[in-house]
Amino acid sequence: MIRFIILVFLAVIMFLPMANAENFEYTACYSGTYTLFHNVKELPPVLSYAENSIATSDDKRFNNMTFHCEGVQLGLGNKREVYGYCTSKDIDGNVTIVEIGPYSGSETQGKFIEGSGKWKGVTGSFEWSTVVRSKQGQSAMPGTYQGCRKVKGTFELPK
Repeated sequence: MIRFIILVFLAVIMFLPMANAENFEYTACYSGTYTLFHNVKELPPVLSYAENSIATSDDKRFNNMTFHCEGVQLGLGNKREVYGYCTSKDIDGNVTIVEIGPYSGSETQGKFIEGSGKWKGVTGSFEWSTVVRSKQGQSAMPGTYQGCRKVKGTFELPK
């Protein structure tokens, strides 16, 4: 009987943190710039990037949230490897910091690092997938790229 009580207790403790996690989803459209580190044709491109985006969502906490991301990339297209950081600002001015990557291709994973205001102590993770992206050489301006991504994940705030 004591073993049963201990097992039930452990099961409840294991699932308590998950009970507070909330799902989120939004679409973010972005525009960015990049800088190539070299022009050697027989080597994969290495570049840095910076992009800004805005989200649209039925969830008021994420609707109109703005983002700034910077990072580095090795390769292009589905053969690329990317690593970076983003900050987001909600409509009340609260900020989060997230880490993205390392990832390959058009699907990305990331996690919350920290937040301010109502996001202070945020934890969680997300995945994003590309909805649409400008083709190489067909961007709005040379040295830029544009697109939209669908972001889905979970987050938890301390009580």
